[in-house]
Amino acid sequence: MMFSIVMPVYNAGRYLRSALDSVVKQTFPDWELICVDDGSSDSSGTILRNRSAGDARIKVVEKQNSGPGAARNSALEIAAGEWIVFLDADDCLSPNALEVIAHLANDADIVRFAKEDFEVDRPSIVKSYDSAQVQYSRLDCVSKSEFDCALWQYAYKRTLIGETRFASYVRGEDKLFQLLCLDKARTLARISMSLYYYRQNSASLTHSGISFRALHDELQWRLDWFKYLREAGTKPVDDRVFKRQGIFLMEQLPVQTQLLDGSEKKMLQEKWYSALPSFSILPFGLLQRCVLTILRLLPKSDFCIKLFCGTFFACRRFASRFTNWHPNQ
Repeated sequence: MMFSIVMPVYNAGRYLRSALDSVVKQTFPDWELICVDDGSSDSSGTILRNRSAGDARIKVVEKQNSGPGAARNSALEIAAGEWIVFLDADDCLSPNALEVIAHLANDADIVRFAKEDFEVDRPSIVKSYDSAQVQYSRLDCVSKSEFDCALWQYAYKRTLIGETRFASYVRGEDKLFQLLCLDKARTLARISMSLYYYRQNSASLTHSGISFRALHDELQWRLDWFKYLREAGTKPVDDRVFKRQGIFLMEQLPVQTQLLDGSEKKMLQEKWYSALPSFSILPFGLLQRCVLTILRLLPKSDFCIKLFCGTFFACRRFASRFTNWHPNQ
């Protein structure tokens, strides 16, 4: 069995050596690391070329900047491993991550593992593998627990990924890819060990602020997912997953859009209005569906959007008194 580790790299020179070291020091030797330099302007390219010159298992692809999704796609096109693991350039793998995943891989399409946050120095302890920590299950539903995990908390069988690729989003490209793969998977292996170390890095894309592109992509990946579910989805999705998407789309996104400048705000509001029919896939209650219907008849204005968001929120709070549901559940 061989692993292909996919790592997009963009101006990650400060942390890149730690990420590379965490792969080179794996206790499981059969791997390739495909690093895609996504147009870095710092020392990342030099670091990658130097490391690949001394280790044939490290492959470097250089391309113009086009985002992490396109970078991962470039790596998937040349990946030779039976299993795919994703690693961000400012994070690290546990020294025995691949060895543990290999123990579980024969009986699963996807392996899910825990992650551990760190800020400065990554933990260096090799945790013992314990089969009692493992749970196999049929993946009959896309549950909230699966939805809440990050892309890099999974190892994917390459045949499961097939032709599935990342969209060219700034935000959400990993979430859409993850959901499409979960929909195709039959068996999932879960282990509670922390095999991935996630760096709390305020400069990463995940922690970037509100912008037109970010909000646009947050809306677009959900619309693409809804379209997929209507046309090709095979698994039911936990209502709690849908409800949280409804809260973002109907309450949070319109409010965050108000922080944009004039032309960008207008463009995003127009896209949001035109997308309203797609929201019918969400499991809204009767009151919320009435509010949604009324909104589609109202004039397109900031006042109407604020009125709608407030009414929608009030309806949800009213309904939660009878269902005991909270968005973080």
